Amino acid sequence: MHIQEKPLIAAAILAGGKASRLGGIIKGNIEIRPKVTLIEHLLTELKLANITTTIISANTEAPYLRYNLEIVRDKLQNIGPIAGVLGALNFLQDKINWLLILPADLPYISHNEILRLKNRVFQSDADKLIYYAKTASRNHPLCAIISLKALPLITYAVKQGMKRILDIWETQAAEPILFDNENTFFNINTKNDYICTQQN
Repeated sequence: MHIQEKPLIAAAILAGGKASRLGGIIKGNIEIRPKVTLIEHLLTELKLANITTTIISANTEAPYLRYNLEIVRDKLQNIGPIAGVLGALNFLQDKINWLLILPADLPYISHNEILRLKNRVFQSDADKLIYYAKTASRNHPLCAIISLKALPLITYAVKQGMKRILDIWETQAAEPILFDNENTFFNINTKNDYICTQQN
C-alpha cells in the first residue's frame, strides 16, 4: 500500500511593504501588546499551528535580526508583494511542498485561521495549487497557502507583466476559503488602524 507523505509546510511573513501611510516605520516591529510585536504575535500563532519553519521576506535585514530567522530579500523590485512570494518560494524550494504566506501587519489572526489554511491541503479533495482566505466583504490573497508546483506558473505570470496577487491567483484557479470573522484579517495600514488595536 502506498503511504502518502505529509506535505512539508513552511511559512513566510511578508514584511517588504514601504508603510508609507505610517511614515515608513517598520510595521512588523510595532508593539500590539506590551513587549509583543506584530511579528512575534505571528510567530506564536504559527507555532501553535505546528508550523516550525518560518522566514521573513523583507527588503532590509537590520530591523528583523532580533527574531533570529532567515531573512530573504526580494530579487525583483517595484512589483509589489508578489516579489516576496517568489523570493520565499525560490529560497525554500528544496525544503518544502507548500508555503503559507501572511502579511506582517495582522494583529488579530490566530492559529485557528492558520490551521484552516494549512489543513486544506491535507483534505482528500484538495486539487488546487493555491488556497487563500476570503471573508464576506473582500478577498485576502496575501493570506494563502501555495504549492511549490505553482512556482514556475507564478514566475511566468510575473514575466508576462502581472503584478496583482489576486489576478495571479486567478490564473491558477486558486480556491478561496471562506472565513466568517472579518476582524480576523484586519491589518494595520494607518495610524488610526494602530490606535484601534490599542483600544481593543
